[in-house]
Amino acid sequence: MKPASRIKCPVFRPALRDRIRIVLDYQGSLRPIWWFQVDKDGSVYQGPRYPNLGELRVGRVAITGDEIRINYSEGETITNPDILKNSKLSFHGSGIIHTPGQRATIPRILGLKAPRILCHTLFAHPSSFDQIPSETFPKRDIRFKYPVAEDRPLNLEVFVAPKGPVTAYGVPGATYQANLFFAYSGLMKPPDLTLQLVFSHGPVGPWPPKTYVMFAANAGDQPAE
Repeated sequence: MKPASRIKCPVFRPALRDRIRIVLDYQGSLRPIWWFQVDKDGSVYQGPRYPNLGELRVGRVAITGDEIRINYSEGETITNPDILKNSKLSFHGSGIIHTPGQRATIPRILGLKAPRILCHTLFAHPSSFDQIPSETFPKRDIRFKYPVAEDRPLNLEVFVAPKGPVTAYGVPGATYQANLFFAYSGLMKPPDLTLQLVFSHGPVGPWPPKTYVMFAANAGDQPAE
């Protein structure tokens, strides 16, 4: 990780199993764009905030060096209403990742000893997310006043680390970024965890047609140690 400098980072201390939404304050409208929840066993449930999905696409690509190239037209299209209704992305404390209709594995989260990135998200334009009325804003939601750049797509990187001093991640090439920290206590096995959500935008370019969530994992059901 490249350490960031001169960044003021808010730290939140939610309870385990609190379901939290990141609500983007975009041009006077409130739009939930991301949600997450951490359980006692170290599992992290998260994903883009789309209450009603009509279609989603899943797939795998090879990682070459430090780069991932995504072709927006690739992937398996899922239209099964049962899968869409219960679709969520979960990083289980044991290391098993559940995605709609698929499973993969990463090293265990419960008891981890060093910071690790969980996923990288490239968001569709904020206008594609539903608005919510300000008078029904839940207390545990985070109202996020991020300066969206209309010509620069919004990214999110989610890191998990053992609770304690955590380095604020600096995004290479970012022209603006915001780091949010969420410290959790009371896991069934030490150490406790801190999530770091890093929102950023960088080079000028078109927004993707959909929101894409990417993570590095192995196929299969046996988590790596």
